[in-house]
Amino acid sequence: MFKITAVYFDLVVIIVTIFCGFHLLMSYMGSIEYIMGGSGLENMWSLVYAKASISHMMTGHAYSRSVRAHFLTQLAIRVMLMQQTDIEETTKREISNLQTNFMD
Repeated sequence: MFKITAVYFDLVVIIVTIFCGFHLLMSYMGSIEYIMGGSGLENMWSLVYAKASISHMMTGHAYSRSVRAHFLTQLAIRVMLMQQTDIEETTKREISNLQTNFMD
């Protein structure tokens, strides 16, 4: 939805754009790209996704692919942390079950 407001004071026109739902989420993904740019996400994602689509994923234009890539990245980091920490097996299973329930 776009809200356009025109005000004519000395021929000045003001246009106000309001993002709705999906466009707001795309903008959010684009802000993540701005913050995480140069962190190596592009290199990691290039192992799974086509190099041409990564730029679209980072800017939020390929939204569903980007969300899946973020979930896979979070899962890979969690697995690495679980392998390197000294936690009881029951606690590791509980954490894995929480992650599985969250993904469903």
